[in-house]
Amino acid sequence: SRIARALLERKSRQFLEEEVDDPALRRALTPDYRIGCKRILFSDDYYSAFRRSTVELVTAPIEGIDEQGVRSADGRDRPVDVIIYGTGFQTHPMQGQVEFVGRDGRSLGEAWADGEEAYRGVCTAGFPNFFMLYGPNSNLGSNSIIFMVERQCRYVAACIDKLLVHDLARLEVNPGVQRAYNDRMQGELAQTVWAADCDSWYKDAEGRISNNWPRSTAAYWWHMRAPDFADFDMA
Repeated sequence: SRIARALLERKSRQFLEEEVDDPALRRALTPDYRIGCKRILFSDDYYSAFRRSTVELVTAPIEGIDEQGVRSADGRDRPVDVIIYGTGFQTHPMQGQVEFVGRDGRSLGEAWADGEEAYRGVCTAGFPNFFMLYGPNSNLGSNSIIFMVERQCRYVAACIDKLLVHDLARLEVNPGVQRAYNDRMQGELAQTVWAADCDSWYKDAEGRISNNWPRSTAAYWWHMRAPDFADFDMA
């Protein structure tokens, strides 16, 4: 909520002021975006590290690396002995290096070429009997993904049970249902802090939020309580 975000931002600013005395350094460490737009870092000793004489905060982007060290976009060269890459992790493409092939020989990478999307984060049109965990729009920015995956496991198990009990050869989400579902998701996500103007791994290259769930975990629990098989094509 806006109130919770405002309180957390105020508390974060107070913590920064307590930890960093230098006004210039404090300004450099102050984000220019709302809290939550990027993944929030929780640490008791991050700010205090900048008080050490051996630590320098560089806000200019890296322009290049050569045998001597690192060159930043401000034209400065910094000789170094060791470089540790702390660039995070790749979240797109979501399927990674594994190739999944659906109907008509179409791969999941091809289906998601214009942006990853799924139905309830567990299945996608064009891929019958294919289920995934931690799929598109089931990530969280302020809670544990374990809860979400547990709900997905129960949902997928119910779908598999439907296949087995009714001796079905195919269970696949209807493309129109998936399209309407994703339109709702993107409409809700556009109203969240994640849609603000900052770079984050919640978004794909086009700025579309394909990672996060826009509501609460309680809402997802209710959302995933049981499959509505009217949303699926079966044979």
